[in-house]
Amino acid sequence: MRIDLHTHVKLAKKTVFSHAYFKEMMAEAGKNGLDAVAMTEHFNTWRYEDIYEVLDRHYPYEQGYYLAEGMKVFPGIGAYQIEILPCLHAKVKSANVIKALLEKELAVSEENSGDLRELGEMA
Repeated sequence: MRIDLHTHVKLAKKTVFSHAYFKEMMAEAGKNGLDAVAMTEHFNTWRYEDIYEVLDRHYPYEQGYYLAEGMKVFPGIGAYQIEILPCLHAKVKSANVIKALLEKELAVSEENSGDLRELGEMA
């Protein structure tokens, strides 16, 4: 499989995501012998979530990639994919879910650091 491991799917950070441009890009990638691309769009690009809304609406997602215009499109780690365990990923459709998971993780970390402080004081 021939993969481009660094593909931005927007013209620039401050432009809207264009489905037409994306389709053209995937067609060109295929013509140039690629089988897949890895999206590397920055999470702070303007309207980042639009990319995934369009991909979800128009293309099937399975086994960790979208099948778009004959290309495998692997989404980068971003607002919609999280690592649960080193080899287990989950696709999450809401930034609020990630925020809740992070808040829970921070609370557990803070709780554990309190235990560590107590142990330090006991020594």
